[in-house]
Amino acid sequence: ISPARAPPAALSLRRAARRGAGTRNFGHRPGLGGVRPIERISGVRPGRLSRVLEKTSAIRSPKPLVLSPRALRRLQPGRAAASGTVSRKKTRQAADKNLAEAALLVNRRVAQGRDLDAAMLLQLNRVVRQGIFSYKNAARPGKFRTLGRQRVGHWGARAWFEYAKPRRVLSYLADFLVWYEANEGRLNPVVLAAESYQQLIRIHPFGDGNGRAARMAMDFILQRNGYPPAVFPGRARAEAVHRPTREVVRNVALGVLAAAKKIKP
Repeated sequence: ISPARAPPAALSLRRAARRGAGTRNFGHRPGLGGVRPIERISGVRPGRLSRVLEKTSAIRSPKPLVLSPRALRRLQPGRAAASGTVSRKKTRQAADKNLAEAALLVNRRVAQGRDLDAAMLLQLNRVVRQGIFSYKNAARPGKFRTLGRQRVGHWGARAWFEYAKPRRVLSYLADFLVWYEANEGRLNPVVLAAESYQQLIRIHPFGDGNGRAARMAMDFILQRNGYPPAVFPGRARAEAVHRPTREVVRNVALGVLAAAKKIKP
């Protein structure tokens, strides 16, 4: 994005960028548990991961994948099942409706040939949270979490994972976007999408709706590279905070294969 045309969010991220940006284990506090750092997966070793990635390569479209309305409807339940933070029935119904709208937005952006940027992340969060009230950290929909509680985290897998502090959110997002641009076209697209998903979840840039927005961003990367969006059988398979990166990549690849079966003519 050129500075003259960049939206305010992108300019803020440019100012927050630092030298040496790249893959980081965002927010990990080594003294508090066993969260594994993000792993480099370039040059995948033979085994289950390489085999499942080979299967996804076999279903890849040579062009960006723009889904039909029928395909979007068939994938909707598997995309909604991954979210575990919305529980009340009415709120769940609103969240599912928002998720369907976000999927349409992703589809349109793929058709337009757009790439992932800060403005798209903000728009995805705004869409998935519209009409849903949340007490979490008080950040408004479509706004980065630059104010609010200093300690925000997640307990699981016998370890505490602390997300980025508000004052670090823009710096970490800048690092992420630099890393994404550097690895686009270099990493296997499924690996790129899965690692992007994990990094955004670990940064937790929004007050709420982080998982939903991050998965939509992941699906955008997949569709832009000719793959269907990943679907998950439930929240456990979609968990990306504490799982080793290789396992996150494998689960996303399995989700891509499951989606391909659902939309197969």
